[in-house]
Amino acid sequence: MPHLLLTSPLARLLVPGLVAACATVAPVHATSPASAAKAPAAERQAVPRKPPARPAAQPRPPAAAPAAAATAPDRPASDTQLELARAVLTGTAACEFNQQVQVRTIDAHPGWFEVSHGRQRFAMLAVPTDTGAVRLEDERSGMVWLQIPAKSMLMDAQRGRRIVDACQTEQQRLHAAAGPTALLGLLGVREITPLPAEGAASAPAPIGMPDAAGGTGAAPAPSAAPAPAPAPATPEPRGTVPL
Repeated sequence: MPHLLLTSPLARLLVPGLVAACATVAPVHATSPASAAKAPAAERQAVPRKPPARPAAQPRPPAAAPAAAATAPDRPASDTQLELARAVLTGTAACEFNQQVQVRTIDAHPGWFEVSHGRQRFAMLAVPTDTGAVRLEDERSGMVWLQIPAKSMLMDAQRGRRIVDACQTEQQRLHAAAGPTALLGLLGVREITPLPAEGAASAPAPIGMPDAAGGTGAAPAPSAAPAPAPAPATPEPRGTVPL
């Protein structure tokens, strides 16, 4: 039977086509695994590699702003202000929270002072006060520098707040360490008169009276009170005989 199929005309027509089809399909199945293995490698080689990311540049700190220029003096100091300026302590004052205030004279403008705190500078002029404290003012900015024997303070008078307090120059520290007597000396008090003890007040001096010569002599002693008059005698009744 097989021999008949191969020798039949139909078989002779179909066999060459089947053989050709098998020869074509076989290489495909033989090469498919290798092609499948090579494809991912080719794809991996074709993908471009990304360059490594660079660290982000750190932002540069802003440049320090220059110190603000002090307001220029706009008028000369009066004689009274020049006298008050003699009591102003100059130099560096150490303040609270490790801050500092510098006070220096402005040579081109007698009586004026430059007060510096941080990057701020103020041109100030001495003004009189009722308390005796030294007061420097910058009218345009409203800044005030107050100085008393124990310490100094920088404040904003327009806003009513303190900028920095408890500032002391070397002279103020020495006077504070010396006690209240030295502070009174800085205020100009030379002598303290003690008050009299309670109950020991002296009697007022007598008021002098003019004498015959027109001068003022001692006040006359007060005259003694007159003696009382004797009581009147009681009269005896008539017709009685004395014993």
